Amino acid sequence: MLDKLLPYLQIFIPLSVILLFIAQFLEKRKNETRQAAPPRRIGERSASSRRPTRSFPPAPVNAGVNTTNPRCPNKRHAYIRAPRRPQSDPSAAARFGIPALMNRGDVAKWLGMSWKHLVWLCNLFHNWDRKGVGHYHAWKVPKRAGGERVITAPKPYLRAVQRKILADILSRIPIEPQAHGFARNRSTVTNASVHIQRPIVVKLDLVDFFPTITYRRVRGVFGTLGYSEEVSGVLARLCTIAPTDMLPLANDLRRSLLLRRRHLPQGAPTSPALSNLVCRRMDRRLAGLCAKFNAVYTRYADDLTFSGDEKFAAALGDFFDIACRIIALEGFRINWAKRRIMRKGARQLVTGVVVNRRTTLPRGERRHLRALLHHWRTKGDFTAPPHVENKVAWLGGKLAYFSMIDPAKGAPMLAQFKALARGR
Repeated sequence: MLDKLLPYLQIFIPLSVILLFIAQFLEKRKNETRQAAPPRRIGERSASSRRPTRSFPPAPVNAGVNTTNPRCPNKRHAYIRAPRRPQSDPSAAARFGIPALMNRGDVAKWLGMSWKHLVWLCNLFHNWDRKGVGHYHAWKVPKRAGGERVITAPKPYLRAVQRKILADILSRIPIEPQAHGFARNRSTVTNASVHIQRPIVVKLDLVDFFPTITYRRVRGVFGTLGYSEEVSGVLARLCTIAPTDMLPLANDLRRSLLLRRRHLPQGAPTSPALSNLVCRRMDRRLAGLCAKFNAVYTRYADDLTFSGDEKFAAALGDFFDIACRIIALEGFRINWAKRRIMRKGARQLVTGVVVNRRTTLPRGERRHLRALLHHWRTKGDFTAPPHVENKVAWLGGKLAYFSMIDPAKGAPMLAQFKALARGR
């Protein structure tokens, strides 16, 4: 029995001696430190237990986009940081043609409401965010690829305020030419027509696009328009949703934590325009990167599309490394499950539009629309999805969209629909 334990004892005894020496050394160092330290008063914290003070770098002279994060000096900002203005700049308001709002009282007067009503509307001084007093209706809708999407629509009184902010301020600020979503005279067709007859088309999708745009980033957008911190904070609160208990959260922990920050609501009138303004710097940086790789870039909301020639296809790995770094520095995350690399031998689909030779709908959708018209013409009726209330209007909208994308094939089918609708 002793012979079997002897190998283990030969290892255990030296190890125990080494650990004993280490414990004695640490105890000796601890006693020396106590003797060298000056006596402290009761309740006073030691220097080692005090929280170190943080020294922030000075603000840059050229205000606008700050590349230094004061919380992490070695990292870069993931949001547009507005210059710290104690007062609004009337010259900036005149340059953009937007209202000159100097303080919170001017905001209340411009919106045509009392100061108390404005305080209640944007939860300015009271901690109503945690009491479940929300100004939004929230619900979940299923996604096409699985999962759920949280939709938050403002209630009527807040919706009217947001529409006024959109009409008088946000709609007058120019956006980048690469942004085709939620912009006047731009659509999915203009977004897709840039990538017609390209040897290679690359699509990227951003994860949680609207929840990623937080209150601080929205406040920075209003600050770049010349508004003071006081006014920018009020406008940003009117355009973002508070993390109330009424907000339904997703099942995963990361998305639940993301939705518990004040962010852009998906369903508010101001959210699309603010998202385009927040992404201005990212659009410029990605467009400059594409110019170096002989490629073109467009963005429709959270769908990023790149296309180029054979030179771009050969350097696709280097392009991905730099593009992903830019997107990460701008505070967004890529959904790698939705990344698509489409070459000219396969179907190239951009925001639901085929761009191999010209803009058109996918073949399956064209055949489905043609079959619906045939059933209506021969049998006098056709089948629509269960959630559709007015199936004639639904089919008319589908054919009008097809006619806008591909007039050569869509216009005759739209004419047949109008003839059948008149004879109904």
